[in-house]
Amino acid sequence: MKDIHFLDCEITNFMLFGNIPQKVILNKHNGITHINGINLDNGGGNAIGKTTILSAIFFALYDRSLDKVKKEHLVNRINGATKNCKMSVTLRLLINGIPCTITRSIFKKGTNVEIIYDGKDVTLDSVGNNNVYIEKELIGLSYDMFKMTVIFNGSDTPFLDKDVASQRLLLEELLSIAELGEKASKIKEAQKLVEKTLDIKTEVIKLPNFFLKILM
Repeated sequence: MKDIHFLDCEITNFMLFGNIPQKVILNKHNGITHINGINLDNGGGNAIGKTTILSAIFFALYDRSLDKVKKEHLVNRINGATKNCKMSVTLRLLINGIPCTITRSIFKKGTNVEIIYDGKDVTLDSVGNNNVYIEKELIGLSYDMFKMTVIFNGSDTPFLDKDVASQRLLLEELLSIAELGEKASKIKEAQKLVEKTLDIKTEVIKLPNFFLKILM
């Protein structure tokens, strides 16, 4: 598993966050940040944005919410009704000591993503390709595995209550068997290509000398 340190997350027009960008420091005390929210309107610590911050991190990494909220519903409902409302989340982190910045935004129902890794723009040609790159190459954890090992959410289905197929995939990923399976598939594809090439060369060798001279 990669050594990942979250530095900060800047949020604008995301769920209950408004037009003014709000930066949340995620490594204030040696990598640990305690968020103790106070609802100044109704008292208590509910409905002040703790879960929203986690959802913003998930959106930046996986282009999805923490729960099953549709992406278009992540835009601030009040400001989202205006014509030029832009929702954006910028997440800064260290991956094996290398700085990385991921910025996702939704503007006029279009989703955009930008990835800066080690000071270089490594953004790919489509949102889908960038999602795969972030999950496979940068974070190294699937959406479900990240939720189970990094974020503990009481609303998620417990591992033992998941179906057998889902349990198997999570266990394979946890044990890195999934990665080995992908490598095995690539080896099989390469083997088929080599076998096909050998078959062609074998057939050429069987040809009479007259045709060989023509081919040469």
